[in-house]
Amino acid sequence: MTKNQTFSDFTDSLGILKGAFKARIRAAFKENDIPLTTEMLQVMRVLWKKDGVKQQEIADAISKDKVSIVYLLDNMTKRGFLERREDIADRRNKIIILTAEGKKMRSIVEPLLNELMADAVRNVSKDDLAKATGIFQTIIKTLQEG
Repeated sequence: MTKNQTFSDFTDSLGILKGAFKARIRAAFKENDIPLTTEMLQVMRVLWKKDGVKQQEIADAISKDKVSIVYLLDNMTKRGFLERREDIADRRNKIIILTAEGKKMRSIVEPLLNELMADAVRNVSKDDLAKATGIFQTIIKTLQEG
């Protein structure tokens, strides 16, 4: 097998992994009556790390285009998880802020995610995960450099 074929298998496996993990998250959310989609979870995780960021920063962090992020944020605003505020420095920009309900979701969701992650890697050593992470970071850096 060539290096290119191996890389193709690698990227296929990443897609399968992502889909399988998202399916586990969806099932756990349904079982626990958590009113979030996996896309909403991505937004929440960005805001849990740093609340009060520009809409475009969220779009970049979760790799969504402008139209998709607007629809997603509208939905999350209607559900009471976040609010949009005008950026004082540039009124064209919107600052996204978690509401009390959005902040509360963290204490519900993060323990569940930690359980799911622990289960997903129960047959993988910490060293192997660290090596895999290093490989991912090297490939990402190479792709971003162009």
